[in-house]
Amino acid sequence: MNERIKQLAIECANLMEWNPPHDPDAYTFYSDNLETFAKAIILECSKYLKETDYDDIDSPNEALELAADDLLDYFEIK
Repeated sequence: MNERIKQLAIECANLMEWNPPHDPDAYTFYSDNLETFAKAIILECSKYLKETDYDDIDSPNEALELAADDLLDYFEIK
């Protein structure tokens, strides 16, 4: 699992006041927890995009495509 995603999982567990295991690879999520985890991911994406400057790109479609690629790179997803 990507280190940033592991960090988000730990933050999610802390938000839910769940006592996380010492080994982050031991995390398992159940359906009740997935919504909180998904919200953490979406908030991280939003924060990243707000901090990234796409003003120099003339085409909105090109800016969106670049933003999508940037998010994949940020989360190390191929």
